[in-house]
Amino acid sequence: FTVDGGWQPGERTRAGGHRHGGDGGELGTPRLRLGHGPVEGLAGRGGPVHADDDAAHRCELGPLGALGHATRTALQMLHLSPVFATFFAASLIGALGVWLARRYHRAHPKVFTVAAVIPMFPGLSAYRAMLSLVLIEKEGYSPERFATMVEQFVQTGFLLAALVFGLALPGLLYYRQKPVV
Repeated sequence: FTVDGGWQPGERTRAGGHRHGGDGGELGTPRLRLGHGPVEGLAGRGGPVHADDDAAHRCELGPLGALGHATRTALQMLHLSPVFATFFAASLIGALGVWLARRYHRAHPKVFTVAAVIPMFPGLSAYRAMLSLVLIEKEGYSPERFATMVEQFVQTGFLLAALVFGLALPGLLYYRQKPVV
């Protein structure tokens, strides 16, 4: 699964429009592309290789990364905003990470969850924000470019916050000492 990224560097488009001519918004219309999930699973599995984790834990990290990315893409296909889709997908990964940590009694949930959210990092919006910042420095100020920069920085911040809170919420609810109500 993948999400069409909309505007690409070096591409000229109408203001606010999608590169294919329709007004698909900034992220465009999500497309279903088979075979992309295993690649996202490899990205989620590669993180703990450097952290000296137990090899038994690594077999769950690939499917968790692919599941999180597929969940976020499916929610975006149902016209949910990218921030809420990322939050719900990260919450699902967090809940499964707590369950897997209980299965491996000595493992912390972050062993599973942090590596599994790597495919959901907002790299495209952070890239667009930094590209706009560099272009403002290189070619001079323009209100459209500044608005794009601010919009992309804010979107990156909200997506990162959705990842953080989505990962933390299941652990906070499960390990809570007092009842919620």
